[in-house]
Amino acid sequence: MRTSIMLLFVAVAGCKGGASTTMMTPPPDPGGPPPIGSAIELSDSRLGIENGVLKTAFNFSALDELWVRVITPQMPKATMLHLQFVNPKGVLTYSDDAAFTTDPAGGQMMHAQMGEPLNMNPVLAVPGGSALDRGLPIGGTSFIRYPEDGDWQVQATLEGVPGMITAPMHVVYTR
Repeated sequence: MRTSIMLLFVAVAGCKGGASTTMMTPPPDPGGPPPIGSAIELSDSRLGIENGVLKTAFNFSALDELWVRVITPQMPKATMLHLQFVNPKGVLTYSDDAAFTTDPAGGQMMHAQMGEPLNMNPVLAVPGGSALDRGLPIGGTSFIRYPEDGDWQVQATLEGVPGMITAPMHVVYTR
């Protein structure tokens, strides 16, 4: 009896763990092309992204975090940024979602798919629009668990803004 209860507990816990993989599915296609002037910029540090020291090639074995800047000329007052990283085999390997606002004080927002208020990051005003900066960890993530050398694709969508913004990124894993 005790064994069957324990197996049931393990099975239920395993099902819950499997649910997290649904977070890796791409958001719905926003349709149409992104606004002219939209771009993704990449750097290996916050200082780099803030000062325009941009890169397109990275050694993930020697990198703590990847900085992504999404530039859009059309920024709603509040939006969700969806970032996706597709490896050379076409597999979605990492995704990240974050809330942003044009309010310099930040704030919170409710999202239909989230159960609690989300803190919003303020966007930065840049020539040509708004910049949404995001620092992403590398170590301990699927970037390291599923290494794949080659040309990756970075994809960004913004809720309330049409289109998907893409950029190439070359990745190696060399110690």
